[in-house]
Amino acid sequence: MKQLQKNSVASLIFVVVVVLSILMSGHIKLNHEAQKVLDIFYEGERNDGLSIYSDLDDLTKCTRDIISLTQKVVDPAAEELVLLNKAVAAMQSADDPSEYYDAYSAIVDVIDDVSALFVLYCEDDDLALMFEDYAAIFASKMNTIGYDPYNRYVREYEKILNQFPAKLIAELT
Repeated sequence: MKQLQKNSVASLIFVVVVVLSILMSGHIKLNHEAQKVLDIFYEGERNDGLSIYSDLDDLTKCTRDIISLTQKVVDPAAEELVLLNKAVAAMQSADDPSEYYDAYSAIVDVIDDVSALFVLYCEDDDLALMFEDYAAIFASKMNTIGYDPYNRYVREYEKILNQFPAKLIAELT
């Protein structure tokens, strides 16, 4: 009987060790993949700095220029400008890709309203030309961000996370 208990305890210990090692190795692999995606966000697919992070920075600078021009023809306390300023502040204080995404979405949600205000109230042709230039840069950056390879890596990572056993490992670890 003691031999049977020893074998049962040994078998149980073996199973626990195997399960824990599977969970740990899976967790390490998932963390490695997540870090790879994060590195691509900040450094780009080729690690050359041409990244969605740098595009978001350029878009933020362009948005500040649009705000500055719009404030010359519209009351700075206008709701649309206040919202856009808040979105830019959120972008500047973002710490991770999800916060950057939320701030980017907020900018995109209000930029058309701010542009409409500018067009409606601007009577200076030179300001209008400058605004058109910034609007073109903004649109170009939005296009670049939309096609950035980072988006593909995120989709692939999310696909991995939604498959078995990665989903279970992610939930347990």
